[in-house]
This record gives sequence, C-alpha cells and structure tokens, in this order.
Amino acid sequence: MLTFFLIPDIKQFLTLVNKSCGEVMLHMPNGNKHDLKRSNDAYQMLETVKSKGIGVKISLSDRRDVSPFIQYMAEAAL
Repeated sequence: MLTFFLIPDIKQFLTLVNKSCGEVMLHMPNGNKHDLKRSNDAYQMLETVKSKGIGVKISLSDRRDVSPFIQYMAEAAL
C-alpha cells in the first residue's frame, strides 16, 4: 500500500491512475475500497480523503505500476 500525503495536482494523479496497468484501489477512512480507474467520482473521492489530512492510501494490483507512482511521489515532494 502507498500513502500520498501530498497530491499537488489531482488531475495529473488521475492521469497516472488511468495509465496504470492494473487496478488502483483507494482505501477510504471508513474501510471501504474504490477502484479509481472505474469510478466516475474518483476526483471527488480523492478530494474528500485529501481534505481530511490523513493521507491518500492506495493499493496497486500490478507491480509494473509501482515505479510510476513512486516517481510521482518523489516529484511531488520537490
């Protein structure tokens, strides 16, 4: 599981989600999970979780997606 404490551009993040090879599951604070690739409300869900200040937690079903998300995290920290 990856946790993002900083997502400066949610649209860019969602572009990365849509380019991913596998599922990108958003872990909600209440324990529910939502597949961001298949959700029409992905932007709103990310904004809701982000606004709580607890970090956005995602899990990836395909290992090939790990590197692009880690790179995004590193670039967001600059």
